[in-house]
Amino acid sequence: MVGLRFEELPVALRAAPVALLLIALLDMPCGYYSFLRINIFLAACMFMLLEIIRSGRVSDWSVLFALAAILMNPIVRIRLDRETWEVANLLLAALFSAHFLVRRSITRRS
Repeated sequence: MVGLRFEELPVALRAAPVALLLIALLDMPCGYYSFLRINIFLAACMFMLLEIIRSGRVSDWSVLFALAAILMNPIVRIRLDRETWEVANLLLAALFSAHFLVRRSITRRS
């Protein structure tokens, strides 16, 4: 994984967290939100590690993804009301989207 770069990840893998977070805005069964927590936690951890590897240091992106992982931690759960989770899901979708767009524009300029 040390040599892996974001650009080498399939687009579907980079876009999946955004899709899962937006689907969560619908009225979904309880099991979906457990599925969402696990997947977003894993994605945030992966993006955080890839960002640290890419930059060779703890960057702003890696800190944001670490915070996302803490929020979505499936073991030690943070309890919020539904409206707050909806806002959090939108903010997390924006984070993953912004990261995707920034990395894509940097790759195209290189």
